[in-house]
Amino acid sequence: MPMAWERLASLPNLSDRSLALKHSSFLLFIPAFDMNREEVKFIVREVVREILDSVLAGSQPERSEEWVDAKKAWEPLGYPSYSALYKAIQSGLWREGREIRDRRKPGARIARWQVNLAAAQKRLLQDPSKRRGV
Repeated sequence: MPMAWERLASLPNLSDRSLALKHSSFLLFIPAFDMNREEVKFIVREVVREILDSVLAGSQPERSEEWVDAKKAWEPLGYPSYSALYKAIQSGLWREGREIRDRRKPGARIARWQVNLAAAQKRLLQDPSKRRGV
């Protein structure tokens, strides 16, 4: 149990096998069920995750799954121009479905590429000898 959580024992109707934890303004109560330690840890982890999601809902940074049109992605990726990024796409540097995706309309002949910025930056940081094509 992390030090930030305080174990409470003086709550009304708290049996010996129940667990009550307090952290700043949050109170977590786990009733006396026949659960093993792993089940209790799982429940606590899920409750804490829900609390954090609700607290941080308005201040979340942009998700790592952010897809950006290639025409806007060349600059954050450090390419000198869109055509340089396009040549990298055509050469097979980026893996379709991971770092890039084709979002063209059905029946269109010209590809409209989107780039996952986080995945693409991670791929650029890899050793070039380990960057194999598809």
